[in-house]
Amino acid sequence: MPFWSPDGRSVAFYAEGLLKRIELADGLVRTLTGATAGVGGAWNGDDVILLVQNPASPIHRISADGGIPSAVTRIERGHTGHAFPDFLPHGRHFLYFVQGSADVRGVYVGQLDAWTARKLFDADSPAVYASNHLLFVRGATLYAQPVDVARWNLTGTPVPVAADVMGSMLTNARAGLSATAGGTVAFRAGSASADRQFAWVDRSGHEIGTVGAPDSGDVISPSLSPDGASVAFLRRVNGNTDVWLLEMRRGLLSRFTDHGAEDIFPLWSRDGARIVFTSTRNGGFDLYQKPTTGAGLEELLLPGREETFACDWSPDGRVLLYGRRSAETGFDLWALPLGGGARPFPVIQTPHDEKDGQFSPDGTQIAFHSNRSGRFETYVQPFPGVGTAVRVSTKGGAQVRWRPDGRELFYIALDGRMMAAPIQLHADDQVVVGIPVPLFGTRVGRVITPVGTQYAVSPDGQRFIMNTVVGHIGPTPIRLIVNWHPRP
Repeated sequence: MPFWSPDGRSVAFYAEGLLKRIELADGLVRTLTGATAGVGGAWNGDDVILLVQNPASPIHRISADGGIPSAVTRIERGHTGHAFPDFLPHGRHFLYFVQGSADVRGVYVGQLDAWTARKLFDADSPAVYASNHLLFVRGATLYAQPVDVARWNLTGTPVPVAADVMGSMLTNARAGLSATAGGTVAFRAGSASADRQFAWVDRSGHEIGTVGAPDSGDVISPSLSPDGASVAFLRRVNGNTDVWLLEMRRGLLSRFTDHGAEDIFPLWSRDGARIVFTSTRNGGFDLYQKPTTGAGLEELLLPGREETFACDWSPDGRVLLYGRRSAETGFDLWALPLGGGARPFPVIQTPHDEKDGQFSPDGTQIAFHSNRSGRFETYVQPFPGVGTAVRVSTKGGAQVRWRPDGRELFYIALDGRMMAAPIQLHADDQVVVGIPVPLFGTRVGRVITPVGTQYAVSPDGQRFIMNTVVGHIGPTPIRLIVNWHPRP
């Protein structure tokens, strides 16, 4: 989701969990700040950038030269996140889209130097400004809403501009819509299929069978139960994200959490009795746990103002490994001992990102991926205590998982292939890694994801449950309306 500087000499973009800018003259790339999964941005003439660090965050501002972001909107009751800011003329006011319950969802106007945000109207997509009108998508139609630019009040009724316009935040399709002051409007036309399908494959990539039906609910980050009978994942429906369960044998889908906030990135406990997940219901990124029977309350496990996501349990179930992002050191791996009043402690904390930690079956090692080399690679490092990280991947990789017997590490290479690396763990914490070999090409979409993986390994280590992309996501046509001006 790139966006231009006002002078057209630079482009800001999100990549590898960061907001960056590139200078078109010389190709120089600079990192501005962290952004786990950016959702739109804008840049004004005073070199103020508006950004969205993740789908559950408010809008933040930052200097175009970088620094520490500060919030310019607040997540209010019923909001699940703010997205797609767009500066209005003069660069002090801005539009943005609020995701959440039906009574609050829609297009809002905010101000850089005051907490004066208010809702303008309901819509299925963000809005952009052109010629004293706000352009937005409702259904599959592009509308133009007249607006008083002095007070930012609506005047008149919206009028249709174009049909067959793609992009509804409710169906997880990102609206492609842009406009210039000169009256040129660009939008994406048609529709795109981006369903997900769970499928079992063997080590050669041969599909053994599918589980459930194709799902358009933005299904992400599956976690397989210890007995392999069910998979938990986050699923987005009507603009809201919860944890869902899929029974593997019968393909039955059921909602596990039901809250207006974002309940995301589930993780089964080792004994299968509960699921840990992140929730934004208290305004932060808290870790909760809930019994898998569905009975009992959701228990707050660890409060967190910063982005916090469960990664793995130690084999004995006494330590929860989790990732936490800070402004100073990016993504780090932390451990939470359960019981006895012990406090969380950092496991791997460097100036680089360390993500998706996974305990070895004997609990002595942690596999993870990090960009410490300049690109994401997979590593193994002793736990607990300080030890040397041994690199596993050779040409980039992420989404690392252990074979249940500890003799292999799986990961997805940057070209999308599933890789397997032989590994030997010795009693003195020495690790011997063999040469990774490709197993098969995956169809899971992006390899470098903000959090989590798109597959899980079966208990016998011979199969994979893959969260595959089905249907064709080809280029959709971009249509232009030239010299568009509203009729008087």
